[in-house]
Amino acid sequence: MTLELYGHPFASFVWKPLIALYERGIPFTFKMIDPDHPENQVRIAALSPTGQFPALIDGDKEITQSNAVIEYLDLFHGHGMPMIPDDPRQALEARMMADVFDDYVHVQMQRIVGDALRSKEERDPRGVTDAHALMDRSYAWLELRLQGKQWAACGRFTIADCAAAPALFYGDWVHPMAERFPVLAAYRQRLLTRPSVARVVDEARPYRRFFPLGGPDRD
Repeated sequence: MTLELYGHPFASFVWKPLIALYERGIPFTFKMIDPDHPENQVRIAALSPTGQFPALIDGDKEITQSNAVIEYLDLFHGHGMPMIPDDPRQALEARMMADVFDDYVHVQMQRIVGDALRSKEERDPRGVTDAHALMDRSYAWLELRLQGKQWAACGRFTIADCAAAPALFYGDWVHPMAERFPVLAAYRQRLLTRPSVARVVDEARPYRRFFPLGGPDRD
């Protein structure tokens, strides 16, 4: 039975399992969540506690949350290198870095973008300022952590890079790295040249007009 991944090509957390699927050559069917596919919207509402995506269906197995989906794929599908290394020490490093990108860059970026979607009366300037500050601190930490490294953890492409790709792609749109973080900017550029990441970027390209802060004319 073919795997089914529920999501939208422009949704940043959906990029993570998409990258893992492409990295490991796993066949799947993409189930678009949008107004043109109401049956998929009903399904995701049942799959996820909040109706957020991604979610994976494998026969009678239902997996939600992007990191859990990637771990499930490692365990049961594909023959390429797993996104989480077999060595427990390396696995810990990969998971830790994935969490850093998720919590301190990705989620903060989404706070800023989410605020832009609110009406003027509902906006949270203090929350946006705090999110920018945390992103800046995270960029500085990553700038040191990534010194001399090609990838984020374990000397190879892992779940940490699956997390880094959308976090830094959209993160640089809302909180630019500019020239202050050249190591991090170079890592972001390496991610964009990775075939699996380039593919998700291209698949999301038709939806850039929906970015509430205005997508830059680059990448």
